[in-house]
Amino acid sequence: MMRNKATVCLAAVLAVLLAAGCSREMNTIAASPSPRSDAAGTDIPDGDLPNSQMISVHPGMAPQQEYVVGKMPYNCKVSIEIPIRNDTAHAVRLAFASADCGCVSNGANVVLAPGKAGTIAVNLDRVRAGLFSRKVVYSISGAGSMEPVVITIRGECTHELLTPGASSLGKLTPGEEVTVPIEVHDVWTNHWRIVSGEQFSGPTSGEVVIGDGETEVTVRAPELSSKRCEWKYRFQLESLHEPREACEGFVALACQVTNGVFSTDDLYVGVVDVDESALVSRTFQLERPDVDFSKAVLEGDHADAIEVRVNDLDFEVNVNPDVEMRPGLHKVSFRLPKSPDSPGQRRPETKGTGVSISWMVLP
Repeated sequence: MMRNKATVCLAAVLAVLLAAGCSREMNTIAASPSPRSDAAGTDIPDGDLPNSQMISVHPGMAPQQEYVVGKMPYNCKVSIEIPIRNDTAHAVRLAFASADCGCVSNGANVVLAPGKAGTIAVNLDRVRAGLFSRKVVYSISGAGSMEPVVITIRGECTHELLTPGASSLGKLTPGEEVTVPIEVHDVWTNHWRIVSGEQFSGPTSGEVVIGDGETEVTVRAPELSSKRCEWKYRFQLESLHEPREACEGFVALACQVTNGVFSTDDLYVGVVDVDESALVSRTFQLERPDVDFSKAVLEGDHADAIEVRVNDLDFEVNVNPDVEMRPGLHKVSFRLPKSPDSPGQRRPETKGTGVSISWMVLP
């Protein structure tokens, strides 16, 4: 009798274990990714998508969704395609409603038939370096009353896509030309290549030259000195791997156009105290020893208070406090004639190389 009870108990335990195993198997099947249909209606697994983070639209979906893009180059335009599937029994329409940043934009709305999948294209424009998080909101219509879905896009922008990126060319003389090579940053060399480029801002410069693996631009400094110039270029890039994607990279080049005579275009002498009647003097460094100062002209109020002495590469400026001057900042222009040793530079005949000389008078 006891043996029969033991047999019955053992059979009951086996039945429970068998039922649990079946239940676990059924749960596993239900949790596995169900096939989706592409635009043509062919069933393909979710893993074939560029990113397997499929967002499912269904009545019980959470209003907050997340999509991780990983690493991407910063300071350029990138288009992200977010996979999404309609798991309702009705056709749904997803319409872009808003974003938390002006750097996020969206093109066309998306309409999905029941059981169909597609992608939402989100454009990120020149996101800064570092970790980023951007939110886009889409309204959902066609499947009854559904709350808008908020998709948080997370990722990290690392390294400029192009070098030199934003770069200074230092000081250039009027009319001077500089050729700058443009390259894909080392981090992205195996991912992107330059296919075209154009200048969209700044003084007229040479054309963008794209050769076999080499790209370069030539800039030419304007004829007038004492000016900061900036050239901006836009480049189209193509990915080297499937899926073939495109993005934009930007390069900004800047320089200070100098006269090539002085180390700076604004010579500040110092503070003048008229009560002390002490001569205020300061010496500046010249960059060219072959400049003729005999025909230089001082222009401006209180130019008679300035005395200039030149000795080799020393340019000494003296301010005479005995000249009656009102309190405050004073500035005069020290103008040189057109440089005789640079006939190729087309400087205006009436405007030669010049600098400003300034000083402060105490009340």
